[in-house]
Amino acid sequence: MSKHLSKEPNLAIISDTSISSTNNYYSAFEPVVREVDHLAKLFKSVDWIGFYAKKTSCRNYKIPNSKNINLLPMKASGGDSFLKKIQILFYLPSYIVNIAEIINRNDIIYLRGPSVPALLGIFFSFFKKNRIYLFKYAGGWELNNIPLSYTFQRWILNKQKKILTIVSFSSKKSKNILEMLNPCLNKKDIKNGYLSISTKHKYSAINVCFVGRCEKSKGIFEVLDTFNILADDNIVKNCFIVGSGDLKTLKTKLNKKAKGLITFCGVLTRSELNEVYSKSNFILLPSKSEGFPKVLAEAAAYGCVPIVSRLPGISKIMAHNKEGIILDDTNPKKIADLLKKISMDKKRIRKLGEMAHMWSYKFTYENFIENMKHLIKKCPL
Repeated sequence: MSKHLSKEPNLAIISDTSISSTNNYYSAFEPVVREVDHLAKLFKSVDWIGFYAKKTSCRNYKIPNSKNINLLPMKASGGDSFLKKIQILFYLPSYIVNIAEIINRNDIIYLRGPSVPALLGIFFSFFKKNRIYLFKYAGGWELNNIPLSYTFQRWILNKQKKILTIVSFSSKKSKNILEMLNPCLNKKDIKNGYLSISTKHKYSAINVCFVGRCEKSKGIFEVLDTFNILADDNIVKNCFIVGSGDLKTLKTKLNKKAKGLITFCGVLTRSELNEVYSKSNFILLPSKSEGFPKVLAEAAAYGCVPIVSRLPGISKIMAHNKEGIILDDTNPKKIADLLKKISMDKKRIRKLGEMAHMWSYKFTYENFIENMKHLIKKCPL
């Protein structure tokens, strides 16, 4: 640790992560909980602010294992509509009070954004200077077609040298903009993933999955149109669609034969999602706007080869025809032709799966924690 810190410093996490209530205990969005559980080992206590979400199903929520994590839900605000955006103004006073309190009692402030709480944390960094401030920027750092609020936060982070910003990739070198891959895998995931690779190549037809929000920006309609085209060719055995979305609308986009290929799984727990990865040869994500989604590394650990859009946050981290396949064109006809061609070459599919698995080692929590330890140790107050 930095010589300015105690051996067991306290951490504040300021985010808009969804927090819910499970069996009278607070739980949070599982992928983030897994990361924070590992991070908590470095600290005496962790105060974690997020947005309270009233969920009817908490399948992808998890109660933290670490006893030193204190979840602090705030009223959620924001959304796509104008009225929901205006609602933020009414909640700002309570946000400011809550964020000020946890900044006052902690040594290291870990902002997760782009988000409204993280933006408020940036403003506090101008006044509460005897703290270490880290900002984990979850979106693509170099994307252009992003909301105005994202652009504003990125501009401030470039100007505010006090805050160390963690991104997956940046082509411009800067002392306060640091590259660090987003963690999502533990040793058990890696081991189970390796064991699954040999079993999925026994069949003539391939399995494909899509994992993410089932909305236009994630490329879900290109995925569905691809399988409308492939439905008559018998090269795909199953396509698993994992994630939340309007099931009725999605089904109307499918022809009769394609409906027999596709399984809409809804929201799954991580263990259930791993089962999908273990069955699938490819994960198809023709997204229009993306940073680096964790699902690509999760799938790769199981030899499930990513087929993804050519976006800055992806193409600079994953090599084409090595760890995955990068699409220059997300037209469904082009994707269908690619799957037809590659389905005929089982040796290539297996080779890609093995290389994807080896690449996934970069995304372990162990690597992330070692990088964080090194970062905090050299970081001055």
